[in-house]
Amino acid sequence: MPAALTVAALAYTNSSAAAAPEAPLAPINTSLLQGNPAAPTSIDDVLLVPSASAGQKGAAFEWADGNHAQAYVLWNKFFAAAQYIPTTDSLVEYDTNGQKHAVSVPTAQTIASFGYMTPGFGLGLSLAYRDSSAEDVQTNQQSEYYKFSQVKLFASVSNSAMDIYGSLVWAKPSLNDWEAIDGDNGQYYLRTDSVMLQLGARHAPATGAEGLAWNGNVSLGYDYYRRSGSDSNKGVYTWLVKAFGQVGYAFFVEDINFLPGADVYVNYLNGKADPDYNLTVGVAPNVAVSVPLFEHWTLKGGAKFYAEQTLIDSYPGKASVFNDHGLIANTTGNVGLRYARDRWAAEAGVSNGFLNRGPNFVSGASGDLLYSFGFTVNLK
Repeated sequence: MPAALTVAALAYTNSSAAAAPEAPLAPINTSLLQGNPAAPTSIDDVLLVPSASAGQKGAAFEWADGNHAQAYVLWNKFFAAAQYIPTTDSLVEYDTNGQKHAVSVPTAQTIASFGYMTPGFGLGLSLAYRDSSAEDVQTNQQSEYYKFSQVKLFASVSNSAMDIYGSLVWAKPSLNDWEAIDGDNGQYYLRTDSVMLQLGARHAPATGAEGLAWNGNVSLGYDYYRRSGSDSNKGVYTWLVKAFGQVGYAFFVEDINFLPGADVYVNYLNGKADPDYNLTVGVAPNVAVSVPLFEHWTLKGGAKFYAEQTLIDSYPGKASVFNDHGLIANTTGNVGLRYARDRWAAEAGVSNGFLNRGPNFVSGASGDLLYSFGFTVNLK
């Protein structure tokens, strides 16, 4: 799950450009520019590199695909953020006759974050809470589930050359990691504790109007599966290693800002679980543009091509038998408009599903016309 309200207007223009956007705030959504590290940083960066937002006074709100919502407030050395992330999990249940039933469960996670930031360093804390509801397949009785689901500590150190950042996350699973079983041995749930440590560095956005930028991080963690409600303390560890790198470049042709780049990622897991071994290697070249249309208006958009190779061993705890060699390739794209005036800016984006499959009603579900809408305001 993944990136500040920063004075970044100059990164949109150079001496040949007609005018920079009036509102001195960063883009609202990184997806319009394909997350290119050479572009001005997004509002999500306050949760990745809080030191990059030090000294700012601003606020932002964004609604995104599937009724995701997030809001941020920056005030000199302090920041606060709230995120609402709805999902639909599959709860697997067994009745007394051994019949297996899968139930779709509406779930939402609310995350509150706050912290301290200076130009040299920043740190923060995120706390998450999950609530969901389910209907019993036998009795049609409604059940509610509430639980504390995540703690995240994150920090960054910045200088003129780069930002160094890191985080430590402890999380509980979503309901799709649970199985409720009612049999001779009584009822129990499969539960998971997840721990993930991430360290990274970046030189982003591009210095000045044009230039090169990069970002990279490595994550190490594990998932620990165990039975709840039983006398057994035995569990299964699945170790995870993830590496992610980005490179991007910004340059101008007339007044048009071009942003080519590429992402590279490696995901590895190993443990006596299913699958026993999984290795995915991928690359995602991308390109984005920012085009000034007329006063106050900017057209933004781009496309990203994903190609990845996956190697899987699906025989837990046994000799390696690799039975899946799959190449997955697909293309995503986004386009949107930004309106910036005085101290505020608004931005709306069209979804990749609309570009690929045609229009749908604007209802917030995946694939609808409107993918995201947000606004920022400078409080200085």
